[in-house]
Amino acid sequence: MSQLLVYQRVRLCANLLWFDLVIQDSMYLNFGAGQKGDDLGPIGDSRSKAKGLILHHSLAVSVEGLPLGMVTQKIWARGQYQPQTEDQRWAKPIEEKPR
Repeated sequence: MSQLLVYQRVRLCANLLWFDLVIQDSMYLNFGAGQKGDDLGPIGDSRSKAKGLILHHSLAVSVEGLPLGMVTQKIWARGQYQPQTEDQRWAKPIEEKPR
């Protein structure tokens, strides 16, 4: 089923109910140190050698707890960390930080 059809079904179910909630969660898929040349990115903080992927998903549910369906799901690998001091990280505007 295409993502558009799934989204339309979730919206239809949500419209039939008085109110709905969207629960979000992120998780890190840890593949250890990884292999050279793979498409994995760093996970954890800059001191960690772990490599993997980041998964973020959102689930629509009714107030009664009835699952309506997945609203979004995104998986990606971070780029390499850029060495920075804590002062440099705090000084950077949110618009310039990686998403």
